[in-house]
Amino acid sequence: MTKVIVNGDYSGFKITGHSGYSEAGSDIVCAAISSAAQLCIIAVTEVMNIPAEVKADNKEAMLHFKISDNINEELRNSASCIIKAFLIQCESIKEDYPDFIDIILWGCN
Repeated sequence: MTKVIVNGDYSGFKITGHSGYSEAGSDIVCAAISSAAQLCIIAVTEVMNIPAEVKADNKEAMLHFKISDNINEELRNSASCIIKAFLIQCESIKEDYPDFIDIILWGCN
């Protein structure tokens, strides 16, 4: 199962594991989540030029993304909107494939 953990303040996310829907390389659930994550990261870092930390480990099936703490509130809010959109897309994927993705909003009351 793929686990998507989104920070409750929408400052970043972490994705771990393989969904198990199909073999690695042909798994449409993993591909959908990966594509959504890549679009989010590109939108924040390359289009909006907001500094962020990105760590990926293909062997461990892990992707970690976190916007910088050293940005102004306007940039933080903009990046948070993109991360919220990523979360909504993951929730949509989960509706279609509930047994293959787990979503956790971390740090919320």
